Amino acid sequence: ANPPTFLFLIEKLLVMDDQRKYQQQQPSVVLPADYLVRVYPRIRRWCEWLLESQEGPVPGSYRWRGRKQTSPDGGPLHPNTLASGLDDYPRATNPDETEYHVDALCWSITVVR
Repeated sequence: ANPPTFLFLIEKLLVMDDQRKYQQQQPSVVLPADYLVRVYPRIRRWCEWLLESQEGPVPGSYRWRGRKQTSPDGGPLHPNTLASGLDDYPRATNPDETEYHVDALCWSITVVR
């Protein structure tokens, strides 16, 4: 469930294209419309999957899945959160089903823009 940073690139290219059209300039970077038409269904499906799979127990909450409890035999003090793309980002020592992640909420907002 790594965050969709590629959405920032697409958004930037769209903004650049709009600015180019407004200023009536030749494109320095071309983002073909047919490419966006082709990839949109996959992006939409991925975004829907992210919103559904990382949803928290309370409506409007999100949490990264895949964290495991710290093992009693001296496992990691802070379990990795690989799904977030920030596996070394500090999180609670003992993950459970009631934790929420503000970065997961921010990504969910990003994907629906």
